[in-house]
Amino acid sequence: MNPDLYAALKLLALPPTSLMLAAVLGLLLIAFGLRGGGTALVTIAVLALYVLGCPYISTRLLASLEDMPTAQIPPPAGTGAIVVLAGDSRRPTPEYGGPAPGPLVLERLRYAAYLQRKTGLPILVSGGLTQDDTVTHAALMRESLSEDFRAIVRWSEARSTNTFENAKDSAAMLGVDGIVKVYLVTHAWHMPRAMAAFESAGLDVVPAPTAFTTPAPLEPKYFVPTAAGWSESYYGVHEWIGRIWYDIEYAVKLSTGADMGPETAPPAPANP
Repeated sequence: MNPDLYAALKLLALPPTSLMLAAVLGLLLIAFGLRGGGTALVTIAVLALYVLGCPYISTRLLASLEDMPTAQIPPPAGTGAIVVLAGDSRRPTPEYGGPAPGPLVLERLRYAAYLQRKTGLPILVSGGLTQDDTVTHAALMRESLSEDFRAIVRWSEARSTNTFENAKDSAAMLGVDGIVKVYLVTHAWHMPRAMAAFESAGLDVVPAPTAFTTPAPLEPKYFVPTAAGWSESYYGVHEWIGRIWYDIEYAVKLSTGADMGPETAPPAPANP
């Protein structure tokens, strides 16, 4: 699927956009005389928007994906590299004169640099073209690790457009140097699906999740919808759908004895 088309479809399918569209559809149904169905659709959409915007709910949705320990330091014997996955990027920024890593990927880069200082392991950055199609995520990540975090990048995998391709292409690159066990750095809520992809590519993964979510306490202010709450719910819903998709794909391939090659990978760019 064309990446731009996929990005547009994902935007329309995930909350809060999908729920806003549902509310508009409900209003149109009411306008055309279908009052019962339209009212029900508007009510469901508005309630869902409210619930997903509440930090008390959104933080728990993300935390439900993060049932794992922090990274093992020092790493198990045989660990040969730190692989850090791309995330978001900012479009050309006036202060930097071009695209720059976004806040999500900066959290991952900071932790990858921390792991390198603790272990001395080389880093592989993985990520293809950014939103404006002029520079790769890998190039932005390499530059940021070098200039902002004083870390050394040994490999740059700059072709992948989703987590499955991150895994396949990184495994091929590391295989040249005989590396099969790696630290994998990504957000804690993205780690389960990322691990599944990398293990399917033949790598032995030592999870190194970062940016764990702290569930909001049971206080009235955390039941007031916020932009941050909708953002957290967006990633939470995205990841749960992605995990279900991957589980179905793996189950089908295992039952038929087929390989999980790139042509059968989930079509969605999974780098959030």
